[in-house]
Amino acid sequence: MTRGDSRLSPIRRLASFETDPMKESEVVDGHSKDRIAALTDGIYSVAMTLLVIDLKLPDGIELGDSRELALVLVALEPKFMTWANSFFVLVLFYMANLRSMRGLRALDGPLAVFYMMQLALVSLMPFSTALVGEYRPLLLSQVVYSLNMGALAVLSLLVSRHITRHPSLVQAPLNARAARAGQLRAISVLAISAAAVPLAMIWSRGSQTAFLLMLLVIPLTKRLERDRASVN
Repeated sequence: MTRGDSRLSPIRRLASFETDPMKESEVVDGHSKDRIAALTDGIYSVAMTLLVIDLKLPDGIELGDSRELALVLVALEPKFMTWANSFFVLVLFYMANLRSMRGLRALDGPLAVFYMMQLALVSLMPFSTALVGEYRPLLLSQVVYSLNMGALAVLSLLVSRHITRHPSLVQAPLNARAARAGQLRAISVLAISAAAVPLAMIWSRGSQTAFLLMLLVIPLTKRLERDRASVN
């Protein structure tokens, strides 16, 4: 490292897009990796908690019996459906981050930036969830929600692609089956997010129902990976 390089600020080193395998571990050391992992845990936990804040009964409502309460709960269905979709997808991406970080020896600049961008999108999920839950009949609310979901999927794919192309960042050879399954799930979220917008133009409820397809995608991807492994 030259004398000029030694004077680079930590922020400039983090933003550097130097990808020389011999220098990757110098850009963000293991301690910083641990800090990003801790930050990831914190932001995901806060975002998942904030999702439920919008699930509340209307202010000032007076209920006379269980039937009236049941009608009010039914009216919360749009918000509940959106909460369930958002929570499930956040769990999906959190587990993907957990698996990817567990095998890392260090982070380079681009990978750290990808992780931080993904966390920014995670912190936005409570807003986009509340927006589509409250204004589901309005197409723009679904557009914002789908963009948030789709961008999370794209960042997940970028993280996976970067780690695959820079094996010096990992402590041991990548589990190709697990990586492929994660990529297929991210692609599924991206495809469903894109399909939800035109579907919302026809049927507003269907746009959120489409995300339930992820319940089928996860076991399907696991089965495909097992089948490919047996063939190989």
